[in-house]
This record gives sequence, structure tokens and C-alpha cells, in this order.
Amino acid sequence: MKKRKIFYHGWMSVFLRYQLGNHPVFQFTKYPPDGYYIERLPNVKSRGVAAFFKNRVVRLNALFCIVRYSIKFLLNGVRFRYIKRFWKSREIKWQEIERIIPGRDTIAIYPSALFFIPNHSWIVEIEDMFTPMLPHINHGSLISLDKSSRQIIKIMEVLFMEKECVGILSHLDSTAEGLRTLFKDSLGVAEKISSIPLGRKVGNFPARARKNNNEKVNILFMSGWSQDPSALARRGLIDALEAFNIVSSKKPNNVTLRLRCPIPNDLSRRHLDMIYDNPEIYILDKKLPIEEIDNLYGSSDILLFPAIRLAVTTLLQAMNHSCAIVTADGFGIDEYVKHGVNGLVAKGWSGKSGYFDSDGMFQEDYKLANFPNKDVYTQAAQHIIQLVEDRDMLLRYQLASLDVLKEEFSIENWNKKFKGVLDKAVILSCR
Repeated sequence: MKKRKIFYHGWMSVFLRYQLGNHPVFQFTKYPPDGYYIERLPNVKSRGVAAFFKNRVVRLNALFCIVRYSIKFLLNGVRFRYIKRFWKSREIKWQEIERIIPGRDTIAIYPSALFFIPNHSWIVEIEDMFTPMLPHINHGSLISLDKSSRQIIKIMEVLFMEKECVGILSHLDSTAEGLRTLFKDSLGVAEKISSIPLGRKVGNFPARARKNNNEKVNILFMSGWSQDPSALARRGLIDALEAFNIVSSKKPNNVTLRLRCPIPNDLSRRHLDMIYDNPEIYILDKKLPIEEIDNLYGSSDILLFPAIRLAVTTLLQAMNHSCAIVTADGFGIDEYVKHGVNGLVAKGWSGKSGYFDSDGMFQEDYKLANFPNKDVYTQAAQHIIQLVEDRDMLLRYQLASLDVLKEEFSIENWNKKFKGVLDKAVILSCR
């Protein structure tokens, strides 16, 4: 049976600039569901007289779409300067537009940021609602629904209501529900919104065995795939150091901490001393090939992730390598790690660092992560000490980590529901 082709347009410059197109979240496009084929690279630009006229038609069509959307933005109350800023931020490049097959029956997947392609159906996959709003609204700040912030929301509304939008997908139930609330009065938008827990291809890594009581327990703190130092605070670096400081004082010679991250220049003297004065803390600040990353996870017993918000690929990688997970109740984490099931969760961030207000608008405050959260790091330390003292418990959580990945977050489970999203998109694209 012939497979239906879907395009993944993460290769476009606008998505690469925002570090979206090559984000590990979109590895699912390499493993499409039955009946579909996802093309991840642009079509080769054709040459010759026919291509010359075809490209001119595509350009004129793109200009027409820009004008058409701009008029709709204006009629929806968006000011001209915001419309101009939106188009500028999308970095429309003709050599990229010309490589895309036009036609509403052509379906593309966009990685998080809103874009447009002339007469082209599209699905956007997002984690939180701020990414589609870039650069008008950035992550990490509390947002009031004033005249300024409403401008980009109105742009989103127009694009979501258009027939070219055939799917709005999130790997967080809370984000999907927030979007439904935010656009509850927008005709047809709610029906396009769906959520599926992200899936990962399960690797064939060595099975865990019980660790002897005299063996050290290796704890891992991971940076993100881009190794952005500014992201380390919200990933819980400060609370990880505070927690390990407690653990290593109570369990000397029993634990190590591997910091797989660059050390931020603005880290406090207290936390720098914690790092450089403790011989059981090891710094791994260079980029590693995937094989060495796998070895690092495989040789670590616990992932320590006391973050203020979800980093889904880090958690799924840890599960894939049977790491016991000690995390915090930051935004979105509870949809992937359940306390007492596949991890231990320190409470202290829920409803503070990230939440949805009554209007359905996502609110988050990165500044909170610049200071230690005593509730989080003391509970995290207690959880680690439990695992260090009880090696049977440690093994149970390691095995449960992989079991839950296979049962709930495998690529097969993702594709069962993702196929439904694509099937619906195909129907909508033909209307």
C-alpha cells in the first residue's frame, strides 16, 4: 500500500534559529506511524525554464498569502507594527519557499513556532504555548493579557482558525487544555487541539543489576541538548548542588555527582565552592557523541532533575537507560514521572514556577530558579538517601523507569494516537 507523505519542515531557517527544528523532541518524525512517510529534508530546487515560471508562481502565491493574512490580522484587531514584526520574525526566504510543494493536500509538521506556507496544510507540535508566540512573548516571565500580549494571541487565533491549520498537537495534556481555554471562543480551534504523551524508541541497553552496598551510587545532572548555560538554573542545578551537599555529608564515600553541563559564570561563590571543594563531584562540560551520552546514562544510577519545568527528552533518556529518577514537581513533570511509581518527586514548585491562569494563559517565572528552594532540595536529598541506603529500592525504581517507558512512552504508543491526528489532518486538508 502506498504511504501518505508528510513533510517535516524543521530544516527551515526560522525553526533552526529558535533551536526548534533539530530539537530531540522531533525525533518522532524519524519513526512515522503505519501508512505514512515523513520527509525531513527539503526538495531539491529544480532548474530550467519550467522551474523559473513555477518559482515565480510560488513567490506570487506567497505574497498573496502574506497580504491575505495581514488583512485578516488587521480585521482581528492586530496593529500594523505587530503584523510587520511577525512577518519579519518568520524569516521568509524565497529559496526555502520555492523548495516546498504547494497545495492544500500537502501536509507539513511545524516544530513549535507558527509559520505559513502558501496553500499548504500544516500541523504544529508544541510543549507550551510560549514557543509559538516567539519572539513577541518569551519564556520565563509572568504575562498579563494587556494590549501588547493580545496582539500575538490574535495572530495565533487567525492562523489556528484558517483551513490550512489541520492540527494543533502537544505532548502535554495541560498545554492542550490551556489552549482550549484560551481559544474557547475561536470557531473550530478546539476541535483541532489534541495531546499525546511523547514517545521514544526504546533502546536495547544492558539490564540493571542490584548494586552492592559497598559500591558508590552515581548521580547524574544533565544539561539540555544545546548545553545552554542560561537554562541550567531552571533545570535545577542550584537545588541539585544543595541536595548533593546534604547527601554527601551524610553518606561520605557512598555517592558521586556527575555534572554533565558547563558551569555558569554567574553561579554564586557558595555553589562554586560546593562544586570545586567536593572531590566526589565530576564536571563533564564538553559535547559528547551520542555513544558516550549513552554510556554516561548507563553508568549512572540516579538522574537528579529538581527542575522548575519539564525537559521531556532528558526524562525519557533516563528512563530508556533504567535510571532511577529523583525530580521536582515543576511544570509538566507530573505527566511523565509519578511519585512512587517511576520516580521520587520533591514538592515545592507546583503552582509557582509554571501554571495556567483562569484565562488559559500559561504563566511561568524563571527567576525563582536562581535561588535555592529549601523544600525541593531537602526532599530530593531525603529521596536520594533512601535509594542509597536501600539498594533493593534503588533497583526497583531503575526497573520501573524502563517499564513505564515501554508501557506509556514508547514510539509505538505515540504512533497509535499520532496516526489518528494525521488521519484527521488528511481529511481536513481535503475539504
